[in-house]
Amino acid sequence: MTKPESFILTTDYATLKNDDQGTLTVIVPASLSVTASNTTVFSSTAPIGSAGAPMRVSLSVTGLPVDNSLIADTMEIVGEGTLSGSPQNWTIRAVCYRSSATNVSLRATIYNPDGATLILGNPQITISAKINTFLPPF
Repeated sequence: MTKPESFILTTDYATLKNDDQGTLTVIVPASLSVTASNTTVFSSTAPIGSAGAPMRVSLSVTGLPVDNSLIADTMEIVGEGTLSGSPQNWTIRAVCYRSSATNVSLRATIYNPDGATLILGNPQITISAKINTFLPPF
């Protein structure tokens, strides 16, 4: 019978080694107004990891009735505001990406394609990205 302490696990697959980690945050202010046919962008950039290192991103959102978090590099947040006094849905698109060899950026974009000012009517929304970078095994 084999003993668990003498068991050696081997694999043909190379493993990834943790290189670095960091957090990026953008804040969408409460009751934001986006003018007609305009885009509002909030962004944050920092050097994280070695040049070109692959990364794992965990996005999270706080400040909404239901806080969300997921392991992904893109997230859409939907809420309801007003446009010319009528209810209107809005969407914030958050994306985390490598903006240069060593920099990682988090960008939140709100686009208003309509001909009037869109008032989000939101509480302050905080979007955070926790980034882990890895050294490839080769």
